[in-house]
Amino acid sequence: MKDPDELARILEDDDESDDDGALPSSSGASAHVGNGSEWRDGSNKKASLGANVAPDPTPKGVIVFASADTNPDVSLMVFNQEFWVESSTLTANSLFFKKFLHSADKAEHPKPEGPMKYKWVTFICQDGGWSLVDEFSLQVFPPARPVNLVKEYFTDLQQKEPPQLPLEQAIAESPTENAPTNATPSDFASDKEFEVKAFRIMLKATFSQPYTLESTDQLLRVAELADYYCCIPSVSSGLTASIHGSPDFIKGVRNAALDLLQVATTLKHATLFREALIHACGPWDKPQLLQIQDPSIRAAADIAYKSIEKKDAELAQWCLSKSLNGKAGPLMAAMERMIKDESNFLDRMADYEKRYWPYKQRLIYEHIIGKRGKKFKDVMEELLESKLVFEKSRHESGHGQYMNYFLCAEIADEGLPWMKK
Repeated sequence: MKDPDELARILEDDDESDDDGALPSSSGASAHVGNGSEWRDGSNKKASLGANVAPDPTPKGVIVFASADTNPDVSLMVFNQEFWVESSTLTANSLFFKKFLHSADKAEHPKPEGPMKYKWVTFICQDGGWSLVDEFSLQVFPPARPVNLVKEYFTDLQQKEPPQLPLEQAIAESPTENAPTNATPSDFASDKEFEVKAFRIMLKATFSQPYTLESTDQLLRVAELADYYCCIPSVSSGLTASIHGSPDFIKGVRNAALDLLQVATTLKHATLFREALIHACGPWDKPQLLQIQDPSIRAAADIAYKSIEKKDAELAQWCLSKSLNGKAGPLMAAMERMIKDESNFLDRMADYEKRYWPYKQRLIYEHIIGKRGKKFKDVMEELLESKLVFEKSRHESGHGQYMNYFLCAEIADEGLPWMKK
């Protein structure tokens, strides 16, 4: 064993460099790369020496997920990137690994070479996808395409119905289309780096570490992995904070609203669902929600869209009641004065009928109602307010990229798809 001074020097050298070929970390105090200097809780190996923890030096490039007082004991080889992971946290937060890491069929398996107790490797599936499988099982029994079978198995467990067959037997007896493939990780046609980054984010969430999302596509992939490895609660619990710290992700929400509605439903994440739902209610004259195929999501979208229509109808009703009561005169007079006094307003009104309805309402609010008529102002503000949580740009309903959007859609918790189920 190395003496403490020598070990400290190694750790300091590792702290100063993260250019060993591993993927860059997306957070400051997270997994560590190299010789194990940085731990889940932000402490370092030197601080943990007092707990009599002295793990073997980590090979260069390996990414480690472990707390300060435990050693990693699971190797997960995702393509060319190896992760060393602490099994207790992994199995506590992933039903998949809880079921299969210590399963009875692996009791007689020989211990993998090296310091790890378990070793899982990348398996290329029949459909071109990939999954992690126990290395020894892969050698003695090349697994068939397991994804659908795994999902069915865990669906049975969640519904408290005993699976018809043990998973391993179900795979063995699966149809010929699930036959093993001779493909290797090097044959994987998609972006390996993209897959590794998504898997790393899933592990960060599993170990309650912060992370940054680079794009909406990345979250879509993380959600798929979380669904397969049965760790959705872990990914969902820290997602709000992660999105707030991911400006590139936020920029893409509007264009990916429909996909994110599905992801938010999978993750049971109410804030993301509502954010995507607001975007899906636009553009106002041709809302994206019309393309939704999932009945439960479409039902929720209809509720949100009707909440906007209700506010718009209340505004029209208010105007009509004032007109019938002979109280609309001051409002009309104010509009006439504005048209005469402000050439800019006249120019903007020239193409009024060609413009979008949210834009028209914003125009009236800013040039007429915003300066006169408090009651009417209050009614209009309900229609023009933004309920977006993640998008904090200066754009508002009827302005800029939201020229044809109302941003006030609402839905109660009981209207969320997973609440109804």
